[in-house]
Amino acid sequence: FRNQLVGLLATLRTTEPHFIRCVKPNHQKVPNVLDGNLALRQMRYAGLFEAIRIRKSGFAYRVPFSVFANTYQILVDGLSKKRQQRKIDDKDACWSILQHCSSQNWLDRSVWQVGQRSRVFLKNTSDRSILERIRTQRIMVFVLRIQTAAR
Repeated sequence: FRNQLVGLLATLRTTEPHFIRCVKPNHQKVPNVLDGNLALRQMRYAGLFEAIRIRKSGFAYRVPFSVFANTYQILVDGLSKKRQQRKIDDKDACWSILQHCSSQNWLDRSVWQVGQRSRVFLKNTSDRSILERIRTQRIMVFVLRIQTAAR
């Protein structure tokens, strides 16, 4: 079971997920009948129009500052300590992470944007995959340090 799970996770890391949003055309489940208001409500609720607007502007991946900072703070030495001590807020932490990634030539500056109020934007999911791969490498370095110290 463990080997299957590891294999599945490896496969998932190498793919780019695509999501299909289904819209129910009517409550009666009758073919060729479309309740426009019902469909519109479902599309608004699912955030489809906002996703289309952002996709048109060129940024496929968007995530709140807090989630991005919590996930990728490990990429910048000392950043998690600054965040714990409240010396830096989530938005500034995101700037720090992304600028560090650009300075290391992991991400080009043109593929990311930090929003004014609440989100980080990346051009596509492959840019996120790069961050995930580097994050995994950093975690492995820390794991090896801990194992070495424990032995």
